[in-house]
Amino acid sequence: MYSVLRTIYRKELKKGMLNFCDLMCEYAEHPKETAVDGSGSCRTFVAIYCNLKKSLVHKNMPCGLKILKSHDMKRNG
Repeated sequence: MYSVLRTIYRKELKKGMLNFCDLMCEYAEHPKETAVDGSGSCRTFVAIYCNLKKSLVHKNMPCGLKILKSHDMKRNG
């Protein structure tokens, strides 16, 4: 498994297109369940819900599908 991920990582890095899963992605959001990743705190969470994959993913995991959120979206107050 790790060798496959490493190969993908190297290919994306060569293309200069390697991105990482985080809350700046249009598809990413905090998990709706509380403490689903065991952290219980938004400052230490390690899981992000990906609306594209319809599942939880590791925060900062390499992702070639990342699309940055548009800057004109309203922020939650």
